[in-house]
Amino acid sequence: HHIDDGQDALDYLFSEDKTSPDLVLLDLKLPRVMGYEILKIIKENTELSTIPVIILTSSTEEDDMETCKMLGADGYISKLSMFDTLIEKVKEVLERKKLLA
Repeated sequence: HHIDDGQDALDYLFSEDKTSPDLVLLDLKLPRVMGYEILKIIKENTELSTIPVIILTSSTEEDDMETCKMLGADGYISKLSMFDTLIEKVKEVLERKKLLA
């Protein structure tokens, strides 16, 4: 699923009639609810906390990277990075999830 709005993302994650995603690719700058808040909510919720979250953002700021790490992000990729980096990070995170299951 592709969702462009932070509140819509939360509505989806907490809807009763959906299956949990295997992975969330999350931008930090979303309308209505910022990515930091979504990440925090996901990682603090017992039903959602095992979903891997990779931050995919235009920010290369060290503070943003550290904040996301502190909030529990499973990966951080600047949109300026190569597409191959995204593919490798997704594989790594999903493989880790399998090992923990």
